[in-house]
Amino acid sequence: MSYISTCCVCGGRGIVTVQSPYIRCAHCSGTGAIKRLTCTACMGKGVQPSAAISSQVCSVCRGSGDDLSASAMYCLRCHGSGVVSVKIMNVE
Repeated sequence: MSYISTCCVCGGRGIVTVQSPYIRCAHCSGTGAIKRLTCTACMGKGVQPSAAISSQVCSVCRGSGDDLSASAMYCLRCHGSGVVSVKIMNVE
């Protein structure tokens, strides 16, 4: 009787995909934006006063305090993600 199993890492394909490590973008300091704009609805606080409760999360910026509608201000190096990939090279 022979026992055949497939590799649990590659599933028998023989190829393993390894993602490059990511570091914080130095151009935007990891924010994903070139210039951060303050949310005008909550004045950067992230919460708005409410009649039912004392305060609630700002519906415009979702609690971040930043103006998320300024899509033209995203960082061009990391494309707004805040991280960039790093290629590791082994030198012998």
